[in-house]
Amino acid sequence: TKIDLEVVRRSWGRPLPNQAMAIRDVFEVVKPGTVRFVREEAVRGVMTRLFEAVPEPGVDPGPGAALPDRMRAWVGSDGLLRRQVLMRGDEVLMDARFRITDRNPRIRPGQFRFEPPPDYQVQDLTESTLEALRSLAAGRT
Repeated sequence: TKIDLEVVRRSWGRPLPNQAMAIRDVFEVVKPGTVRFVREEAVRGVMTRLFEAVPEPGVDPGPGAALPDRMRAWVGSDGLLRRQVLMRGDEVLMDARFRITDRNPRIRPGQFRFEPPPDYQVQDLTESTLEALRSLAAGRT
């Protein structure tokens, strides 16, 4: 997925949350009552707590999209996400590991660039993110 934060920043006209801290907010997008503690486990030498939950789909992904039905999250004692795995059944859809080297980074536009492999479909969620922000601002959910 892709969200153009510069477009969101310009269109929204308000400060965005600190993205370095937003990494720990993964539990805000799971179905209520589905989070369960699994065990303590080390990730890249850092002790974490492994949790499992059922993700809540937030947007209409379109026909044929593989949506995860299970999410695993490894959270360090500092509250920051160290690893996240999204699964559908036993198939891993995404496995991301995070190393926290700077807790308050400043990433200039153009400093980070990622080109997905040519056979990957990028889902641009910029517009749906703006719609969600506008809905929240208007007091709707």
